[in-house]
Amino acid sequence: MIRRPRALLLAVLAATAGVALVSCAPAAQPAPSTEGGGAEATITDFVEALSDGRLADALELSTAEASDFACPAMVSNGADMAMAAPEVIGVEERGDRATAEVSYSSPDEQSETFDLVREEDDWRVELPESFEIAIGFDAPVVAELVVEEDCRIPVEDAKVTVPAWPGTYRIDIVDPTGVLDRWEQMIYSVPGGSAIGLDVDPASLPAVSEGALSVVQGEAASVLSEAMADCVAAGFTGARCPTQLAGATVAPGSEPGGQYSIIDRVWTDDGRQWQFETRSDSVEGATAPIEFRYRGTLGRTSNGALSAQFTS
Repeated sequence: MIRRPRALLLAVLAATAGVALVSCAPAAQPAPSTEGGGAEATITDFVEALSDGRLADALELSTAEASDFACPAMVSNGADMAMAAPEVIGVEERGDRATAEVSYSSPDEQSETFDLVREEDDWRVELPESFEIAIGFDAPVVAELVVEEDCRIPVEDAKVTVPAWPGTYRIDIVDPTGVLDRWEQMIYSVPGGSAIGLDVDPASLPAVSEGALSVVQGEAASVLSEAMADCVAAGFTGARCPTQLAGATVAPGSEPGGQYSIIDRVWTDDGRQWQFETRSDSVEGATAPIEFRYRGTLGRTSNGALSAQFTS
């Protein structure tokens, strides 16, 4: 469920007070009827439902579906208010279409234009583009958004764009594989898309930050050095050797340099598993110069230790 942020964020939220977050307590009010009431009655009932925290009722008055929302609590009645002091300024009907101007607080003063469409005898509100959580990355990423500690939204194609009612949401970005230790946390505002707690645009977050890469590099150094020790002991053959070293003829006691143990980059192609590539290295004492590097995938063992599977 979605609930208020933890105590450590209350000071931040106090500065943006006026719109609270959603909770899951049931509400007894029935959905309002707008049959025959026209577009103005529908938009009035819609914004009043949001002001009362009756999210399910607001949903019924819209063209959206419950399945459009990633978090079940976003489509439940009994929430804290999603918008404060709404006022319908004006409505213009044009056949089966209409537009409505609405002002409200969330927590700052907002002015929004809503489109409505008539479906048979009832009018329905189309949610504006501003009613969304939109987080993006500069490259494909293995990550999930955790909204209010309970709702997990997987990142697909380097972005997440999901409908959300006006309000402030605590969002944590995590790596479900545990390979990267991510620490992005924010208080995200709808509408507006601003994020308190980030020093970068939430629409262009780094897929792999320098800090996270540095941590993985430190953990991987011993894993790769151990693999290379096995490779050398086996005469530069076996699954723990880079393929470029297969069958290498070298002088006794020859060993590679130290660059092979430094991960140069980490990335993902499928959004499910991290791949890695080390810096280029060479073997001293070979009958001919041999350049090689480790490539493969990264994971975590059951006890949380970093692991590497080599692909070349």
